[in-house]
Amino acid sequence: MDSGDLNDLHQIHQLMAEAKEPAPQPQEASKAQSHWKRTAGESFEYSEPKASSKRLKEVQASVEKAAAELADKDGRIYIPDLRKKLGAEVGGRELDDALRQMRQSDRARVIAIGDKSRHTPEQQGQMMPGENELFGYVEMQEAPKAPAAEAKAPKPAKQPKAKAEKPTPAPKNEHGQPGAGHPLAGQTKDQQVASLSKIVGRIEDGEADPFKVTGGPPTGLDMKSFEDNLIGAIARHQAVMGVRAPIDDLYASVGKHHGLSKHDFLKAVQTLKDADKFQGGGGWPNTLDNLPDPELVRNDGTRLIWNYSVPQQYTHEIEQEARRGDKSLNTTRGASHPEATKPAEVKAHSPADVRKALPDAAAAVKAASGPAGVVRIPELHDELVKRFPNLSREQFHGILQDMAKNDEAVLQVSNDPRLEPRAAEGIDSPRGKLFTVKLRKGG
Repeated sequence: MDSGDLNDLHQIHQLMAEAKEPAPQPQEASKAQSHWKRTAGESFEYSEPKASSKRLKEVQASVEKAAAELADKDGRIYIPDLRKKLGAEVGGRELDDALRQMRQSDRARVIAIGDKSRHTPEQQGQMMPGENELFGYVEMQEAPKAPAAEAKAPKPAKQPKAKAEKPTPAPKNEHGQPGAGHPLAGQTKDQQVASLSKIVGRIEDGEADPFKVTGGPPTGLDMKSFEDNLIGAIARHQAVMGVRAPIDDLYASVGKHHGLSKHDFLKAVQTLKDADKFQGGGGWPNTLDNLPDPELVRNDGTRLIWNYSVPQQYTHEIEQEARRGDKSLNTTRGASHPEATKPAEVKAHSPADVRKALPDAAAAVKAASGPAGVVRIPELHDELVKRFPNLSREQFHGILQDMAKNDEAVLQVSNDPRLEPRAAEGIDSPRGKLFTVKLRKGG
């Protein structure tokens, strides 16, 4: 065999060896790779390094620019779509860190997904990881306004001789009003339920005080008196019924006695709760649209609280608490407790004086109710109480019914009492709850 035959044989062996090696397979381009992975304890780690502060600001600007185009009707942006929109120039960790910074500065809210089965594994891999959860959506918030520049203080002028201080006016009675700082103020019942649903989401997202009730009691409130009155009313209800006291019943007596708006009442309640004076362990068990009055809800952690009890567990301890405070301030059921007393009789206002004030009061309520111009009976009573502090609901209802008999007013039933948070304050009649009024003259 000559050298040429040997070369040919060597080439044949080389071709056979190459044929045995597997051909390289193309990678699956359709399967999106995640930029993070789960570790022990449901934590997570990134495969990319952390970006600089300057780079994160650039990414945040890109996010805000893309937000208007991608947001749905509720203002939410699906994070996998946002990642796709920004493209390869924004890294996976860069976007996540940018969103976290925007969340911390209240420029954005991230929302965790509930049902993972509604999202493919590829979509989940493109979401923002959290401890034991996945954030699938982001909602842009209004950027906080920069504080106004402080004006330079003028040079102090010569102080005149001090004048005698005028006496501090008595605090305004705001019972029945939501209060200026209440997040649900000025909304209809349907709007309040929708707002509560969003607030629940913010609570689950980590917001601690969505109802703005922390920070101490309202100014001017005698907290010692309020504490005794509230604890006594809760204990008398608990001793009679064996269950927690509902807050709307407590507000109707204790809140009215102290002239508190609903928001100020909740602030005072939160102050006592923070001091472990009672337990707010009774969450609302039904759907939000069945709440008697959404304006009286506060949260304890992730729960909406409606019912309250004293911390004591034994009967004799609860009975001891039932002796506290003004014993005429009770829930409807607590009024049957042996320690409970009847409210002191107050001088009734002249019906003639109330009738004279009705047109102006009705006009104020109509103006506050918006375009519909509806005058609800509970709201009209609230307006009149500002002028006649001792005007009871029963006396007011009697005046309206007399006016209706004399064709001076038209009383109408509520179409659906379930939609009215104060339906219980209407007038009972064979036709149903009379809830709105129209005055024949001036109404």
